[in-house]
Amino acid sequence: MLRDVVGAVLKERGGSWSNLFSLKVERAEVSHPGKFGAADITVDDLGAARLIRLKSDPVTIRRTEGDMETAHERCFTFLIQVQGTGQFQQYGYQVQLRPGDLSLCDNSARYSYSSDEVCELIMLRVPNALLRESLPSPHECCGRRLSQGQDLVLMAGAMARSLLDQLRAGLSE
Repeated sequence: MLRDVVGAVLKERGGSWSNLFSLKVERAEVSHPGKFGAADITVDDLGAARLIRLKSDPVTIRRTEGDMETAHERCFTFLIQVQGTGQFQQYGYQVQLRPGDLSLCDNSARYSYSSDEVCELIMLRVPNALLRESLPSPHECCGRRLSQGQDLVLMAGAMARSLLDQLRAGLSE
């Protein structure tokens, strides 16, 4: 498991938000108007999947063509908006995410996520091969919003929060 050690090192050395996000998550341009203490990125590996929680003041994350040159394996990320609102854009779609909403992101394609307020976002990254076992054409779902009232979203959100709580508690379930 990768915890906040990388963040602490970057804070001491005066690193940028883009460097912190690139080390913990993936290469991207990140702009954050606040100080390091105003945000937190937590990353936990769950076998082949990865659970990421971002808590932040206003933030913008952009993944560009140049950022993707370093990608090793194609993966998809479920974005679950926990607190605040966010705007997610991919494949020509732009959606507003409210607490409880979910969207799917293709990490091998350009995207942007931004929030103008305090927000919390859970990201569940799944390798392409693993996701295709349940969803044969995941790219067709990317950039769209599944609202909080839908059963799939309720289940995915509860599962992600439960996994995160278990990891934080040090449980191996």
